[in-house]
Amino acid sequence: MLVNKTGSLETKEIIELVLAGAGIFILILLMWNLFSPSFDKTEKTAKSYFETLKKEIRKADNNGVGEFEIWYEPKNTKFYVVYFGSKIRGEYDGNTFLAEGVHNNYICVCYVKDKKSFCNYCMDLDSPVRGDYFKEFEYNAMMYFKKGDKIEITKNKTENFYYFLTPYD
Repeated sequence: MLVNKTGSLETKEIIELVLAGAGIFILILLMWNLFSPSFDKTEKTAKSYFETLKKEIRKADNNGVGEFEIWYEPKNTKFYVVYFGSKIRGEYDGNTFLAEGVHNNYICVCYVKDKKSFCNYCMDLDSPVRGDYFKEFEYNAMMYFKKGDKIEITKNKTENFYYFLTPYD
């Protein structure tokens, strides 16, 4: 370390000290992110399913046929596609699912982990949904799809409905 005649550090040394401190801080931050439990596989999976569902619904909006299936579930987790319609609460498979707020044509990718349900990835559709699982839940206008249910998504623009069917059964 060079000291000038007045006993203070040179500008070059000050810059080197600042850069060394910043480098150490960045290294500590990277190590923290590497070893901390901040990565949630279940949330990432739910978000991925939701993005895929949105993409397949867009196909139906453009006169195409969308296809969706929940094929993977992290350990101790169950995933569902829940169509709430205009309801805010639904029960299926012994689980209670809640929508945040009042919506019309509300659809979510939900999951159950440690006996708690989460519906964090949701959207309002521009049309209601009909399907082959709909009759079973007509009393509360809700539909549920789970792992292994292959859904075919189409839109009838004349009737202004989405159809979520499971033609693969």
